[in-house]
Amino acid sequence: FNLCLLFACNKSEKKLIGLWAIDEITLNDQDIKIKLDLNTISFDRDGNCELPLFQWKGNKQGRWEIEKYQDDNFLIIKSNNNFLANKYRLFFFADRKKGLERMILRSEKIKMTCSKFFSSVK
Repeated sequence: FNLCLLFACNKSEKKLIGLWAIDEITLNDQDIKIKLDLNTISFDRDGNCELPLFQWKGNKQGRWEIEKYQDDNFLIIKSNNNFLANKYRLFFFADRKKGLERMILRSEKIKMTCSKFFSSVK
């Protein structure tokens, strides 16, 4: 069991925890946002996550962890029967124009841009 998940000991984990709106999502460069049951994804402090369903199929529950390799962070989402179960390169950025904390997740086939609920950036 990863103690880092319990205490959110790195900056990326602290930033990730919370509820995110999926602003854009592509699968093999095709927009699939309209095919999601919800446009949100959430990450809990205890390593659990709630995922959207693709075409109303699959399992909403999952687990997450962050791996660091050199200067890059990777988000690992594990779930039985959810299309988002994968390893993603993780980028956080501040959208000063919109005043939001945002992230980009990229795997071989999926690219997601998300905005964090209840965040503010000045």
